[in-house]
Amino acid sequence: ALLLEYNQKKAQEDLAYQHYQFQKRQYETQLQYNDEMKDLQAQQQAASQQVAQQKVAIAQQAVTATQQAQATAQQAVQAQMVARASVGGTPVLAAANSYGPAPPT
Repeated sequence: ALLLEYNQKKAQEDLAYQHYQFQKRQYETQLQYNDEMKDLQAQQQAASQQVAQQKVAIAQQAVTATQQAQATAQQAVQAQMVARASVGGTPVLAAANSYGPAPPT
């Protein structure tokens, strides 16, 4: 009878220890998951900030390119007017382009 009682208590203790080990592993896994999630969220935020910065840089480059195109178009119109005037003819103005205002008449 004592041996049976001992075996029962031993089995209960073993089961309780296994339950403790399971809960401990579950807790440690949850902590690891939380750390990894924090890292992923930080990476996502950094990537979002980088995308926003790149959008601003692209917009600034587009503005610069548009300004350069307008300046080049204006220079071409002026060069055409000078060339025609130096030939002695009446300057004929080119049609207005979509880059900027129409040249003066």
